[in-house]
Amino acid sequence: MRSLNARRLYKYGLYQLPPSSPDIFYLLSIYANMDYFFGRKNNIVEPQLDRDPYHWIIWYIWKVRNDKLFRGIDRNPLELVRYAESECQAWFNANERIHASPHVQISEEPQFLSLGNICMVDGSWSFTAQFSGYGWVWKDSHGKI
Repeated sequence: MRSLNARRLYKYGLYQLPPSSPDIFYLLSIYANMDYFFGRKNNIVEPQLDRDPYHWIIWYIWKVRNDKLFRGIDRNPLELVRYAESECQAWFNANERIHASPHVQISEEPQFLSLGNICMVDGSWSFTAQFSGYGWVWKDSHGKI
């Protein structure tokens, strides 16, 4: 019975969407209005500067819809939008490149590490094999073996 109800909810939730409000959108089709929002991204002159949270909001609406249909969990729409906006901002902040000031000059001096004498070891074995292999090599501070 549960799978039948889930299929019905999915079917009705997917295909029978309520119309958009004519006061907000000029078209009644939700799909046409979503197409408008996604399509307007092509008109942005500098897309890398666009921080519109629309895609995040759509994603979280989809997740909340699934919570409502399949788990019976209701979410506050305003909290959803605020959370989506904060996730969008966090994503852009995390992916922002920090450019060094042109006036600050950092001089790096190469650092050399002297290891002196080194003994390197290695081994190989298998659960199914009768034998195993081991080896070692000694290098002095000049790299001689």
